[in-house]
Formats: sequence, C-alpha cells, structure tokens
Amino acid sequence: MRVDAYIATDIKGPRKRRGIAVGALSCVVNGETKWAPEGIGVTGGDRLAEITALHITMKRLFPNKGSDVYVHTSSGYLTHGLYSIHTWESSGWKRKDGKPIAHVEYWKEIANHLHGNHISVLPEDPEATERLLTE
Repeated sequence: MRVDAYIATDIKGPRKRRGIAVGALSCVVNGETKWAPEGIGVTGGDRLAEITALHITMKRLFPNKGSDVYVHTSSGYLTHGLYSIHTWESSGWKRKDGKPIAHVEYWKEIANHLHGNHISVLPEDPEATERLLTE
C-alpha cells in the first residue's frame, strides 16, 4: 500500500517559538482517498515543530507494515534524519562526532514505526501544506 505523509508547521526558524505542527496521512482504500490530518500546539523552534509533526504522523501509521511511505516535506532536518535514521540506530543514536542526536526519543519512536516499511522523501506539496495549515 502507498501511504503519503505530509508534514507542515507554521514555525519557521528558531526565533518563532510558538505555533502548530501538523501532519497528515493520505492513502487510497477501496478506490477512495482517505485524508487524516492531526495537529498539535508546539512551543519551541522549527526543528522541534517538524519532528513533532513527523512523530504524530508516524504513530498513526503503526502497526501497518509493508507500505511504501512517502514523506512530503521542505525540511532539511527531517530529510537528513529520515535518510540517517538507520545509521543512527546502529551507532547507538549518536552522531559521527559521538554526541547524541537531538530529539532522540522522537527519532527512536519514528524508527520503530518505520520498521518493515519502505520510506522515501519527496518535496513539499504546497497544496497539501496549505490545506494542513488552514483546516
């Protein structure tokens, strides 16, 4: 099954400290597109908002296995993290310099939810992002 995950936040940059993080899953079931957004208020910078949105979205994917998961995001932080997650996991959740990665508890849970699924990162979908931030 193909599952599209859309990640959006209205927090842009480290200076804006309060806003919303929103994620949505979309998939086709019996020929009908299902759209399931979920949002949460966040106090923190852009990276915390992005990882929070990804986390709440991936929790909803679990326990589906064998899916092709396409994450739509403009976040370089999430893109790097999703492509590094298996390396971090095998290195004990540490960066190359030996320091622990930021937001490690979120990344551990996301890794757990992604096991058994194929993940790809795609560019942000502007229409989906607008829909997430205005619904």
